[in-house]
Amino acid sequence: MSSCKQMETLEAFDGIELYCETFASPQPKGVIIALHDYAEHCGLYDGIFERMARESYHVYAMDLRGHGKSPGDRAFIANFDYFLEDLDLFLARVRDREAELAAHIFLLGQGLGATIAARFALTRKPRVRGLILCSPLLDLPLSRMERTLALVPGGLFPHAPVSGQVQTSWLEPKLRGILKDDQLAFRGPLQLNTVREILAACHDLRTGEQHLPFPLLTMVGGEVKGDQTHLTRELQETVLSSDKTLLTYEDMDDNVLLHRERDQVVGDIIEWCDRVVLEEQSALAVEEDEEDEDDRL
Repeated sequence: MSSCKQMETLEAFDGIELYCETFASPQPKGVIIALHDYAEHCGLYDGIFERMARESYHVYAMDLRGHGKSPGDRAFIANFDYFLEDLDLFLARVRDREAELAAHIFLLGQGLGATIAARFALTRKPRVRGLILCSPLLDLPLSRMERTLALVPGGLFPHAPVSGQVQTSWLEPKLRGILKDDQLAFRGPLQLNTVREILAACHDLRTGEQHLPFPLLTMVGGEVKGDQTHLTRELQETVLSSDKTLLTYEDMDDNVLLHRERDQVVGDIIEWCDRVVLEEQSALAVEEDEEDEDDRL
């Protein structure tokens, strides 16, 4: 166990206790709040979080409801907005604890976690310094019949399994790969309401509010199947931010943060955060100098 890792829980709006981890840096320059992908848990990223802490960033992470050590129906999404409510509370805790670093808080998400972070950032405009999206989930590989059934209004058969194309081409490759021996990974089929909620969130993300009042870093693999890479680049182009960076890793799939060459990805994240923090500090220094000059006059 890492010496800088601490474990605790966060009481959600509906009373469940979400599992959280914190990785403290001895000399922090900023804070990163991290959200994992569907069927995963934050413990998969411990090595990455430890490196970020060594590189002067506190890291706060939590298991999404229904994932890992957090309670709830396993990997079932009853309402996508519950994730936003959980993140709102989590961010409030971080801001309260890290008052001196509150101006340098970054949101980081992988896959579904990136979709949650993006929806949260675009709809709630939180006071954070930047948004980092690693292979955001912007659609699901569904057959025509599966997609039609998922879009039927009324929320019929919410727990019905959807085990066709989305299972074989999206979940099973991860379960055979990075999640092969992981005891906390979800291994069941997606359920119909989960598919409905993900599709609705993806649609809202592509067509809803696009103004982002802080910097955006988007990272995507070049070997992603389907339309994910195209949709990610399209989202990057449509989001309105004065500071946008898109990094493509040609030899990686849609799990850039857990890819065997992830050291490059993590290094790029740290370098980008360093640059954003430095620019903010420089801008504040200029403002202070101007105020001092006005006082002398």
